[in-house]
Amino acid sequence: MNSHVYIDRVLGATMDSIEDIYSELDREVLLHIDNSPVHNNRMSRGYVKEFNLYRIEHPAYSPDLAPSDFWLFGNLKGSMKGQHFQEQGQLENFVRGWLAGQSEAKLRSVFEEWRDRCHVVANSYGSYLF
Repeated sequence: MNSHVYIDRVLGATMDSIEDIYSELDREVLLHIDNSPVHNNRMSRGYVKEFNLYRIEHPAYSPDLAPSDFWLFGNLKGSMKGQHFQEQGQLENFVRGWLAGQSEAKLRSVFEEWRDRCHVVANSYGSYLF
């Protein structure tokens, strides 16, 4: 993935969703992304600044603090066991369906787990604990 793809397909799509769902939002939007070079280059940082997003700092080399790493990828991979996709569109449909099938309660619990993990690291002054 390069900066153009990241901005167009990830950040742009995220902003579109936020605007659709929270058109009356009068608070800043918090953005949690890891330290990938694509997330940290000048173009990506400029986009975040342009749209007044507030980026939550992510400690280096801390996949234990990224919900995609401690929850999403493992669970999605498990649900794909035995699946075979002939075309990219089939894979995309499967992933979209799987994501749509996650309950609000489950997503809330993942967010709470992320918050708790962040507190543990903050209270230990950034030590690696997980």
